[in-house]
Amino acid sequence: QMVIEHEGVAALTRALSLHSGLPVLRCQALRALSSLACSSEGRIRIIGMPHALDLIVDGVRIDPASAACEWGCAALASLACDDGESKVAVATAGGLAVVLEAMRAQRRAGRLIGRS
Repeated sequence: QMVIEHEGVAALTRALSLHSGLPVLRCQALRALSSLACSSEGRIRIIGMPHALDLIVDGVRIDPASAACEWGCAALASLACDDGESKVAVATAGGLAVVLEAMRAQRRAGRLIGRS
């Protein structure tokens, strides 16, 4: 709650925007956004923040076999769990496509078990 009230979403998206090439920072920012996306207020703030969904999608796409990717996928899943508008916003930003890319990459890396 405090993070949301103190413009945490803006700070996290700004960090992703400026420093997405730093794997540890990207992972921690996506992890924090994933946690914030677990609350309805957090989902509203993230979806309402300009470019936030694009930054999450890009954060997953940079290295789809990484831990950052897992947190980004978790954030996208949480963001898509609300109403139809949220689902459309995530899909429009490329969320579904990037999650599928990530699942393929995780599988190739031996971290996702499933049928061939």
